[in-house]
Amino acid sequence: MTQSAADRATFWRDHAERCLRCYACRAVCPACSCRECVFDSDKMEWTGKFASPDNNAIYLITRCMHVAGRCSECGECERICPAGLPLMLLNRLVVKEISERFGAYDAGVDLEAPPPLGQFKIEDREQSG
Repeated sequence: MTQSAADRATFWRDHAERCLRCYACRAVCPACSCRECVFDSDKMEWTGKFASPDNNAIYLITRCMHVAGRCSECGECERICPAGLPLMLLNRLVVKEISERFGAYDAGVDLEAPPPLGQFKIEDREQSG
């Protein structure tokens, strides 16, 4: 049975509300390898540092999008999450969306294949939704 958009929004908002913003998922992720994380910056203007459902949702989605082309689905982010968030479900949803929009890509299988979000093509669709 397919959930309505409102039900899906409620599902993810409830999970974002429980996020502690402890960054354990980020710390354990082998695909998360930036020298400086945007979430450690004191210049963040698009999200607050404090935990709230909206800030947490921005964090969760940004982290997921950031590793989307590199996630090997090891599941460590979900395993370590003290709030028990379904992080792999979110990762898989983003990978599915990317595959539908940019073609199938399996992180880590072909080391020569460019990741779908790591390049720009003029013919890429611009609309969302």
